[in-house]
Amino acid sequence: MIGDFLRKVRDFVSPVSVSQTPEGAVMAGMLPPTIAQQRAFLQRHTLSSLLPYEAFDPESQVFINTTLIEDKKSGKRQGDCYGFILECVPLAGANAETARILSSLFEQRMPDNACIQFTLYASPQIRPYLESWARLRMARDGEDPARQFLERRSNDIFRVLARKRVEHILKGCEKSLFIEQPYVVRDFQLFISIAFPGELTDQGLSYLQSTRDAVSAALSTAGIPNRNVDATMLINLIDEILNAEQASGDLVWDEERLLRTQMPSANTRILLDRDGMTINDRALRCLRVRSYPKSFWLGGMSDFVGDLFQSALQIPSPFLLSLNVQVPDQELFKRKLDFKAARAITNAEGQLAKYVPVFKDQAEDWRHVQKAVAGGQIVLKMTHTMALFAPLGEGERIEQSVRALFRAKGWIMERASMSELPTFLATLPYGFTPAMAEDMQAELTIRTQLQSNALNTMPIIGEWKGTPNPLLLLFGRRGQVGYLDFFDNDQGNYNVAVS
Repeated sequence: MIGDFLRKVRDFVSPVSVSQTPEGAVMAGMLPPTIAQQRAFLQRHTLSSLLPYEAFDPESQVFINTTLIEDKKSGKRQGDCYGFILECVPLAGANAETARILSSLFEQRMPDNACIQFTLYASPQIRPYLESWARLRMARDGEDPARQFLERRSNDIFRVLARKRVEHILKGCEKSLFIEQPYVVRDFQLFISIAFPGELTDQGLSYLQSTRDAVSAALSTAGIPNRNVDATMLINLIDEILNAEQASGDLVWDEERLLRTQMPSANTRILLDRDGMTINDRALRCLRVRSYPKSFWLGGMSDFVGDLFQSALQIPSPFLLSLNVQVPDQELFKRKLDFKAARAITNAEGQLAKYVPVFKDQAEDWRHVQKAVAGGQIVLKMTHTMALFAPLGEGERIEQSVRALFRAKGWIMERASMSELPTFLATLPYGFTPAMAEDMQAELTIRTQLQSNALNTMPIIGEWKGTPNPLLLLFGRRGQVGYLDFFDNDQGNYNVAVS
């Protein structure tokens, strides 16, 4: 007891050092470690070795992934793929016409086992929005607004107010601004990626480019502005996801190095356990869908960025939500479909159906699938994955909040125990590749669904981002930062009604 008291006194009066050096050990007379101990201490497993990003062709704007692992039977490298990424503006809502237009995304002619991924990212990186707004209020006559943050701070009342507001809002990027209800400020971003399996050839490149043009046109028709993502944009995006506030946003692609080696910082630390992981000073929880509702529609996906009316059903942290789709061999699947449907109908008409009522429900489901396929729908393999970024110690609370939100909409989510890291990698933009789909198929996390199921569960809805000119700084009910200027209407009508 006296020893504990003396230890507490020593800890209290001793200076606290944030660095750990071997000086104390040497002064205590400890011997140097053995060579084996030094090797074990210095051995590192880098995150970059797990990322799927390899190379980028600036001329064709195509990402190329290669692997040295060959299939023993076919002799082909099963992990090879190539594809593209589109950055899109999320929709503010959707209706039946929107779903009809976007159905063409799954009707493109693609090779067997091609992968399509829709990733909605609630980014905490809102500083560019705030700086653009603040600079507009800081500039005096004859001053360059871009140089205001480089000058010494002024006591001008408008500059002080702008600076204080920016400082306050930045506190709400990772945790709630309010005590009574969860509310974080963020910027919703949408990324759509498509990966074709195999090595890149001239024919495959032409095929991929025509697919990209068709997908971009369909998105524009549905009111979703989009642009192609290049290597520099992808490096900065993954750097932001992994390193959050430490991300600079000004990384430049080095053509002489692999893409994946340029994304994680040397200080990026990952600790992995059975039910969770941490990245630097943030807890990461990965979720997947255990059970879908019997019916759902595309407009309902707007609730998964937070309920519009119930303040308790929100997502109080940055997150990634992905729909991962693989297009299998349709002829093979149709043969399997006919066989399974015939067996289900036989069971429903047999004697055992009196004692097993579920046989009739299964037969009805298979008849519905057959009718949908006969009507032109294709069969897909799909899964939803989600990654939550929470402050240390808040992971369990935020996970339960998200699961409650999805449960209120009829979705049952579960933690991706024992597969946190693969689930996280599959959730990253362009992270769902044919090789990753094969791994997830082995874990039975991918389900066979109809085209309409994937269409109505695409996470492509966020919140309205406002107008281009940073005049009024406003925030949506789910945290989206945006501007409002009534004179930004390029149609020429500046009348406004406020209710």
